[in-house]
Amino acid sequence: MNLPAQRVPLVWSPQSPPVEGRPNPLSFALIASAGALSAIPLQFVGTVFAGEILMVPIAFLGLMSTHAIPPQRRIDVAFISLLIVAFLATDLITGNSQENLLRGVARSGFLLSNFLALNVLCGNSPPRLALFLFSYAICDLFRGLFQPQFQTLEDFWKFQAGISCTLIALSFLDSFNHGRIAVSRCLLAAITMVHLLLNYRSAALVSFVMLLISYLRPAGSMRLKSALHRAVALLAIVLLLAVFYDLYDTATERFVQRNRGSNAARVAGIVVAIEMISESPLIGYGSWVYSAEVVNRVSQRFTSMTGMAYYSSRESMYASAHSQFLQAWYEAGIFATPFFLLYFLRHAKSVFLWVRRPEPAFRNALVFLLLLNLWHFLLSPFSGPQRITMALGLATALTYIENFSPITSPSVVLMNFPTQRNRSRENSDCP
Repeated sequence: MNLPAQRVPLVWSPQSPPVEGRPNPLSFALIASAGALSAIPLQFVGTVFAGEILMVPIAFLGLMSTHAIPPQRRIDVAFISLLIVAFLATDLITGNSQENLLRGVARSGFLLSNFLALNVLCGNSPPRLALFLFSYAICDLFRGLFQPQFQTLEDFWKFQAGISCTLIALSFLDSFNHGRIAVSRCLLAAITMVHLLLNYRSAALVSFVMLLISYLRPAGSMRLKSALHRAVALLAIVLLLAVFYDLYDTATERFVQRNRGSNAARVAGIVVAIEMISESPLIGYGSWVYSAEVVNRVSQRFTSMTGMAYYSSRESMYASAHSQFLQAWYEAGIFATPFFLLYFLRHAKSVFLWVRRPEPAFRNALVFLLLLNLWHFLLSPFSGPQRITMALGLATALTYIENFSPITSPSVVLMNFPTQRNRSRENSDCP
């Protein structure tokens, strides 16, 4: 018997069960609009996205409502608030410029408003979070196609289209695959190979981890029949990737130099950041402050590792810590670290639940975002464009932790989720 679509309020209540039905029209429009506009950058003092401006009043709505932010999520709000205070206090103590102060506070302030707004719009509903992510990816891809900024295909794929195309493909997989594990594995293998061939190594690694876990973990009714079959399938993946790695490793000299330079710049930035933090572990150096001493240290390490001249035209980028955690500690001091540690633990726990749970219980696009956020936490700088994906990843991690806590038996989730999923497909708010 087909059940009618659920009509849910715009503001989610902590007593409400996970929402799988179609939201009301206002909620649907706000989620899709906020996601799409979050890919459109605007230039003020720094870069702010149109969706972030839209989500500010929604965030205030969440603060005024007693039910929009459940108690278990208020610690995350408190830690992001501490992050804002840490950046503001450090900039005032160090006498940082007004422009850098505004940029530093805005970076963490918009992170807070984005997280609050996502709680109001999406609650603990994976379909709503997936709708926001899909809208964001579609708009980001079209913006890149109509406003090309890169001269080579590799740069365009890495800095503009690669993640968006992956998220769109995985979103369609989540909506139309109906639990066929073989289709998921084939798509993940194809995505991994495309990323490798176009020299986007971090995205290729995340895709490969998802592919690997799908083989190592039992998958309900699609469970591999024997350990021998699983071993053969895993060996085939390893051999296939080995062939592509050989092609990748013997690529053109431009590829080789680019990868060597990228690795060296990342390592140099992380090492110098650790050195600078050890010299002043309590109080940071200020938002976006990279002195000539820092640039020289990074330059010397970069040259010693590669034998190449330093990228002087991209000093500010390569002088950054290339780690969200280290960069926040370097810029804002020790009081900026609690949020990032909690952020990492939330993501790690949700990924652990994904590894243990049957595949239909998780959406591939959201899992890809969680794994990519873990990579950024360790090996990417804390920049403005990541505010959206950080807030969305944190909301997703909390949603999966709340919906699939260890209290619930895996067998119960496996038995109940397909029925819920099939019912929601008729009224899905995802593509």
